[in-house]
Amino acid sequence: MSCEVSNHCARRPSSHIIGDKGINVLKQLIPESWVVREYSSDYGIDMEVELFSDETQCTLGEHVLFQVKAVRGVTKRVLTFGGLKNVEKYSESTNESYSVEVVQYCLDTKLLATVETMGGAVVILLAVVDVDSNKAYLVCLNDYVEKVVVPQKSDYTKQGHIIVNIPVTNCLDAKGGREIIEWYGKRAKLFAFFNKVNYQSSEIERANPRDKCRLTSHFLEILERLDVWSASRYWAVLDTYQKELSRIKTQTKKLADAKIVNETSEGITFAVGEPDTENHYEVLFRPNMIDLFWRRLNGISHVFEEIGKEYFLPTEFYVGGSK
Repeated sequence: MSCEVSNHCARRPSSHIIGDKGINVLKQLIPESWVVREYSSDYGIDMEVELFSDETQCTLGEHVLFQVKAVRGVTKRVLTFGGLKNVEKYSESTNESYSVEVVQYCLDTKLLATVETMGGAVVILLAVVDVDSNKAYLVCLNDYVEKVVVPQKSDYTKQGHIIVNIPVTNCLDAKGGREIIEWYGKRAKLFAFFNKVNYQSSEIERANPRDKCRLTSHFLEILERLDVWSASRYWAVLDTYQKELSRIKTQTKKLADAKIVNETSEGITFAVGEPDTENHYEVLFRPNMIDLFWRRLNGISHVFEEIGKEYFLPTEFYVGGSK
């Protein structure tokens, strides 16, 4: 083909070439047992990853969406931040400060606005892929908008672009980093758990002492079946509650059909086992202890909202290593 003719042919923009290379690099970093589905039209989502068990090769029912941005070399900076109080309730800074090394990327605010309208249940990870080093830097855009952008600039949509700061330790490469994706893969299960516990705790609060035992035993069996407890690998507080849940379920199950022998302001005494046998004993049941347990269980969602969402964000909760 002559030079004159080739000059009139359609050309593939270099941005498309590097963009495809970024997708390919990211796909190579995803574990082989997971399934990657690319999106043909770019409306803020480039690909979806479905997580599978390494041991059983069965789907975990966990999905994470990705917006992929490919670059040749990343820009790194060390940023110093003033400490913030809970951004859901306060906007002023504390006297504390901290530093974090970040990768920076300039992102269109239209994408951030779209993510904000989606809420926090369906996770969208921004992956800034360095095609020169074959590394990807990840940050959850849902949480970034909510916990970083809005508290600092609530009218961010009035500007065209905004700098997103990704901690350099949020790195997915051949050596590791998959736990970041695994943590966000649990998001939908966590939200479903929070909603279920909120409903159950309100029912327990209204129940009479006898029904508190029956409902608690029944409700906890339902909660034990949820796969949310697998997230304790990344959020240790769940392991503590799971052990307490199992103990409370065992106790209340024994009392659910036991005979009441006495009721006082202190509580209800149940008779367990057949009378005049070695297995017969009496148990003092304090309904307020059950109410306290359910309030604590319902409080897990508050802990997640105040701390859990910031694990991989450039905030003091991440830098402090409080995971």
